[in-house]
Amino acid sequence: MPLIFDSRSGSPFDVSRRLQNFLPEGPYRPLRRHRQIAALPYRRRDDGVFEVCLVTSRDTGRWVLPKGWPMRGRTNWEAAAREAYEEAGLVGEIEKSPVGRFPYWKRM
Repeated sequence: MPLIFDSRSGSPFDVSRRLQNFLPEGPYRPLRRHRQIAALPYRRRDDGVFEVCLVTSRDTGRWVLPKGWPMRGRTNWEAAAREAYEEAGLVGEIEKSPVGRFPYWKRM
């Protein structure tokens, strides 16, 4: 169950249940979720400010995280590292455990 935390109360809530109310019927409502692996590339500047690297999607031009499908023979963190390199040319240290997850409905 994907959870995020309310910034005002600090309480967790289920994102997927709330998003279902906003998805229209028809081709945008998925038959099932598709699992993807993403990288969250960031750096910390000398002044302590964190910067996150986003890429633009080919089809829509929206800003997104580098992501792709799970890869046979690779761990999730290896797949995330490969996506960061392929989509943004990024190389760096990789955390082996995820920082989080979120639902993203993709029209296929």
